[in-house]
Amino acid sequence: MLIRKAQVRWLLTLSIQYGYRAIQDLLSFASFYGGENALRWFFSDANDILVFYIGGKIFCYFSMDKFDRCTLKCTTERIAELKERYQAVGAPFNMSPKYWISIEFNADLPDALLLDLVKSSYTIVLDKLPKKQRELLNETSRKEC
Repeated sequence: MLIRKAQVRWLLTLSIQYGYRAIQDLLSFASFYGGENALRWFFSDANDILVFYIGGKIFCYFSMDKFDRCTLKCTTERIAELKERYQAVGAPFNMSPKYWISIEFNADLPDALLLDLVKSSYTIVLDKLPKKQRELLNETSRKEC
């Protein structure tokens, strides 16, 4: 995976602002979801957004400037429940509020639930991929283990 100068600069800024642990968490996050062949993450120069996707479909993204929230895919039933219960859950940036949520970090949403929502987002997107593509991704993940 090639990392451009702007990406290195951002990772250094992230480590200074939030500590080395933030980079470790980010890299762990990236490697946990499907391995290198299943997951791609890239920086969008236009909006300074860090995007994670599986099989060409986005399941999570962050603002690189603020790094204070993430946007995740979610079921419509769960969106209503989460918004009612937690102030940390809000409207997504630049996505349909019917299928996506934005979650503010370090707010009233428990970390365990945030991780569950990320896994759920990943699964929602993975399950909508064509069967052949899912099988290929599963094969690749097994080979890496």
